Amino acid sequence: MLSMLDQARMRNRPTPLRPRRNLRCLCSTALLVLATLIACLLYTHRGEPRRVPQLLRDTSAGSEQVAAATQEPEVAEAEKTRWQKHRTKRPPTARSVEATEAAFDAFVKLVANALDARLLPVPILEYIFSRDSPIHPRCDGEWMEFGAGEGRTIGIAADWRRLNCIEEVGELAPIYAFDTFTGQPEEWVIADGFTLGPGFFALPAIPTFPNNVKVVQGVFAETLPWLLATGLAQESGKNASEAQISYLHIDSGTYRSTRDVLTHLSPLIKPGAVLVFDELVNYQYYRKHEIRAFWEWMVASGSRVKAIGLCGPMPRVSYGVELLPGPGFEVPATMQSAGFLVLPPDVDGPIVQM
Repeated sequence: MLSMLDQARMRNRPTPLRPRRNLRCLCSTALLVLATLIACLLYTHRGEPRRVPQLLRDTSAGSEQVAAATQEPEVAEAEKTRWQKHRTKRPPTARSVEATEAAFDAFVKLVANALDARLLPVPILEYIFSRDSPIHPRCDGEWMEFGAGEGRTIGIAADWRRLNCIEEVGELAPIYAFDTFTGQPEEWVIADGFTLGPGFFALPAIPTFPNNVKVVQGVFAETLPWLLATGLAQESGKNASEAQISYLHIDSGTYRSTRDVLTHLSPLIKPGAVLVFDELVNYQYYRKHEIRAFWEWMVASGSRVKAIGLCGPMPRVSYGVELLPGPGFEVPATMQSAGFLVLPPDVDGPIVQM
């Protein structure tokens, strides 16, 4: 029999936890942790940025101290915007692609009709730089040719500017000649069985140009940023925001090169600028190249143009239809070149006018 003292001790002893109650506590804790993790994941999925700590290493006191710091508000906001754009970006659907191609087809028809109505008796450059032409590039502004090659076409423009613009800008007002002179940088598929590979049109040396021609050698996507950042200021004393283009001749052939030119120079292409495309139409795969880049620029910039013309006449085939190569039918290069005049933005009518 227990003594009274032992009984009192037994009454004051703490009751041990039961195994079932231990398991219940562990389950409650696990559920709480899981709910917290799910809430964090949902919070991040809504587009809220994670505040990722950055390690800032301070060695100014001679000993390394590592401290954690959260992102600055501006950085966090930028990351939030980036994540939201990433979440809202969707791949193009078949319907959107179909609508885009339908819009491009309509543009090609506009160009075809406008050029059909403006057939010229001579090649486009000969027409523009003739004394009797009603349309000439303005003497002021920048003159540029992309794909200068051996210098035949840029020589025509350079001579005309030197002789006819001397009173306004002087006889040495420059015209820029852009080219790699090592051949085209990419493949150009012109027709079935007719492809010009990289390096085609390479020259053994840079040709001799008139003294008012400034040569810019290199790939357009690399030389144009230099021109806009420092080149124009060095040559004319104008920065890119002050400059505007009066004459732009694109003789690059391929889509990518044409796109690079129009994208970089878009802020400089103002109403009154004369645009010439050397291989715009009249070969089998013309729709994949210069005219495609031309359309994309027109849509992006909201510009309108008036057709200056295209050399003709030629067999009664619409200029907007693919011309399949066949025996006895060849389209001269002069019938692939077309010119346009950039119109003021307040002009009503279609984006390509006659």
